Amino acid sequence: MEYDEIGKQIDSAKLMGAFKALRWQLKQSRKVAEIVAGKSSEASKIPLKQSERCTFFAKDALLELSTHAGMSKGKVFSEFELLLRLVQSALEPEKRIQAFSESNSSQNTTTFYWNIPEQLFKTLYDNQYQHLKIDYLVFRNQLALKVLQQLVAHHWLLTYLTGCTPFLTVENQTATPQRSAVRAGAGVPEKPVDYRTLSAYIKTRPAFATGFDLTTTQLENKGVQIESVRSFKLTGIELNPFEKTGFKAELLDLLSVMTAYFMCTTGIAEQELTPKIQAACKFEQVVARENPFAQSACYKKAQQFIASLLHFVAQTQLQIYQGGLEKLQNLVTDSMQTPAAKLLRSGREIDAFFLKGGQSTAGKTKVTANMQFLLKAALKEGKDFEIISQEEQLLRIENKLVLNGITDAQTSALYAKIWHARLLCQQLVQSRGIGVPNTWTITNPAEIDEIYELIKESAIVVKGSFTAGALTFRNVPARKVFRQTVHGFLKKKQKCVIEQYQGGAAYRVLLVKGQAISMLERIPQNIVGDGHSPVSELITRKQKRYAQIERDFPFDNLQQSNLILQGRKETSILARGEQLFLRYDATTGTGEEYLECLSEMDKSYLQKIRELAQILHLQNGAIDIILPNLYQPLREKDAREQFIFLNAHAEPSLTLHEHTLMQQDAPVAEKMLQLLLEC
Repeated sequence: MEYDEIGKQIDSAKLMGAFKALRWQLKQSRKVAEIVAGKSSEASKIPLKQSERCTFFAKDALLELSTHAGMSKGKVFSEFELLLRLVQSALEPEKRIQAFSESNSSQNTTTFYWNIPEQLFKTLYDNQYQHLKIDYLVFRNQLALKVLQQLVAHHWLLTYLTGCTPFLTVENQTATPQRSAVRAGAGVPEKPVDYRTLSAYIKTRPAFATGFDLTTTQLENKGVQIESVRSFKLTGIELNPFEKTGFKAELLDLLSVMTAYFMCTTGIAEQELTPKIQAACKFEQVVARENPFAQSACYKKAQQFIASLLHFVAQTQLQIYQGGLEKLQNLVTDSMQTPAAKLLRSGREIDAFFLKGGQSTAGKTKVTANMQFLLKAALKEGKDFEIISQEEQLLRIENKLVLNGITDAQTSALYAKIWHARLLCQQLVQSRGIGVPNTWTITNPAEIDEIYELIKESAIVVKGSFTAGALTFRNVPARKVFRQTVHGFLKKKQKCVIEQYQGGAAYRVLLVKGQAISMLERIPQNIVGDGHSPVSELITRKQKRYAQIERDFPFDNLQQSNLILQGRKETSILARGEQLFLRYDATTGTGEEYLECLSEMDKSYLQKIRELAQILHLQNGAIDIILPNLYQPLREKDAREQFIFLNAHAEPSLTLHEHTLMQQDAPVAEKMLQLLLEC
């Protein structure tokens, strides 16, 4: 490895860190298929409006996804991964997103864009070249061309690492497989491209070629518009069906290091430029046409080149890329792990390589479920969005900042504290004439027996003063069980709240801008008999159904105890239509169910909900209430008994409003998004 003058400058001035600050953008196109009556055909439409992030071309059934430009390596990969998952979850279940490339099409590929920090060019120019009277834009363009020339000369490595079209067509799989039928079909350009200057390159490059390229823009220089390099570009990277995103994240590491390495080391001499690049193109054809199971013609060259890159990062400030390079080095060592070889060895039908629509994204990314709930609506409505911080759960939709999917700039810090404190919240509401349950508070173990004597004739609900979760006892618990339950809450350094059980149904009302946009009846964990299956089988079936939507349906000591109290066993057979409750509370995450019923509620309750929201200053959030009968009009003289407040939530779980009983996926997220974006 030998640095040229540029490399020596970068090294001596300690500018190598600039290559850790490359800025990226990813674009990817994928076909969308539709399964109708068991047959697959091209999709004619999808339920997503056109946007900069997502565009659908109905003529070709082609979906194009695009991240924001100018993102860090880690952030661009995370955004693209999330974007793909959001699209997958937003599509109907009969839609399929193609996860493989086709050799007879330039579609179903990934494109990478990346920029070197402008400050690196300016510092190099100011330190060494300004006094030589070289124009800055010319200097900048020539440096970019120096890197491009060597990237093009090493495209064979990308073909080896990413080629994944073994056959000319999906149907023709009897011929000898190739590593990349796409690249093999591209051939060697008939007319050599002139890489000596940017203007010569633009005039001679093929119009629709794939591979390494430059994007350009017009910049003004001394009153004249000059063509200038904007970014590096790599097109035509075939989809890897074994990677959810369609490509290995380590490719970004490789491109980063190759850019730095070629910037710092001696480039190709001008007189050798055309023959070397022509020879490299011919060599790439050999790599593209070779059998993926055979040792590659590029084996030694690839080993030597990646070893040089590893040595380079070890000697510089670029060790963060070492792990990614080592993973790609393993693909060179074992060609059976390359995408083309894995595809041939998998033995899977090509239909298996599709991403099914309607799949939940919960738990599959670092973005919270609440954020995903709102982001999916933004994607459907064609609104621009960006995750500002995953850690702080802050995102931007259009020009609005939203925290954890619901909290906006209008939320009061004072009232947020009140909502968090269950007892304080109830005291505030009660003082304004709203009904609340009878409540007892236990602050230390010495008070447990005293409170037990007061409630031992009542059905009760036991909960913490701050934490989510509750236990309902419709039959008075034994003193020992009561002590154990209370101790469990006191251990969390909070008061234990005992509420008298209220008759009626529990509801979760979602508020946005003070408006009720959804009201869910919270139905405790239960099973329904079919007349011939034992309880254990009914539970197993429901657990499988809940697993499909990534929710829990637990069955442990509490549920077993409730079975016994109702005179049932796991072997008992319930009559057809008979409902058996395994819990008596609908605490989130306990196998509860939800039924959307805002439109069924008597309209007289809406005014009470608005009044409650105003008392709490709760613009965006949720309230839990109990209504004995939502169909019966609210009478003011009985309001305290007909409308009972339980809790307020600043950041409620929004995914509860998906997959509700009787009405799958009501447009709650879309309504919420519309209100949040209103001025």
